[in-house]
Amino acid sequence: MVANSLNLVYIPFSHSLLMDAVWGGLFAAIYFLLRQDSRGAWTLCIAVLSHWVLDWVTHRPDMPLAPGIDLRFGLGLWNSRLATFIVEGALWFGAIILYVRATQPARRYGVYAFWTMIVLLTALWLISLGGEPPPSLRSLAIVNTVFLAIVEAWAFWMNRMRREQ
Repeated sequence: MVANSLNLVYIPFSHSLLMDAVWGGLFAAIYFLLRQDSRGAWTLCIAVLSHWVLDWVTHRPDMPLAPGIDLRFGLGLWNSRLATFIVEGALWFGAIILYVRATQPARRYGVYAFWTMIVLLTALWLISLGGEPPPSLRSLAIVNTVFLAIVEAWAFWMNRMRREQ
């Protein structure tokens, strides 16, 4: 595809609707057991389920309903670099606005940590729109695993420097 060169032929355990519901329910249950917060647990479950919905919009028809079912869905937004830029950019910009309006920095370096992360992630997203394929799926898996661990740790640290308004 123009905006994503990955050939995701069969990815039922991370990209099927059923498995996203399972992962969302599991994540929400663990969160509820740790925090006793049903609203937060439902929010997390819905956020995980939104993965399938958002991928259904972006992927070509490679999104299964469940492992073992060969019926696949996808609208193919990634077939257009401009449409991808507009739709994903609007979602990203909207998410930033929601977060900034819902929180405020508890300390001065909370501002710097947040905006540094936003600039870095935005730059990496813009680079990714080039659609260049990774050297191999193994290298992609390793780089993404390390990258996501760093981003999650940074987000956790950054979020601790902000408080709800």
